[in-house]
Amino acid sequence: GLLWSDMSIIQSLPNLEILILKDNCFEGTLWETGEEPFQQLKFLCLEEFNIKKWESSSINFPCLKELQVRNCVDLEEIPLELGDISTLEYIYVFDCGASLLVSLQKIRQEQDDVGNYELEIIIDGRKMPSCVPKCED
Repeated sequence: GLLWSDMSIIQSLPNLEILILKDNCFEGTLWETGEEPFQQLKFLCLEEFNIKKWESSSINFPCLKELQVRNCVDLEEIPLELGDISTLEYIYVFDCGASLLVSLQKIRQEQDDVGNYELEIIIDGRKMPSCVPKCED
């Protein structure tokens, strides 16, 4: 039941590499990450979280490698800019709403358009294929 303003304390931790937010640990349905980066965060998991909107950009997560979103049925979308994180390797989504899946399709398309076929998006255990097939040598 923390306030979202308390997140700035967590964001400022210089050595934080893993963050798991679950069971509605923050009050309110909007998470705005603001301008402050999670300096060393590599793994972020949102589980059974009641947020509907998540406003964030790639500058907030400069080292993120893996994003997991589990049982967040109210979350409308994953911020499209998160696909631009150069270190991001995986997005795993389990048991989420249809609108969130639409945002994942947009992320997949944007990444394919810039030639980033390495980003793996897994939805309920199945890999979302690239929109553009890879050329095999």
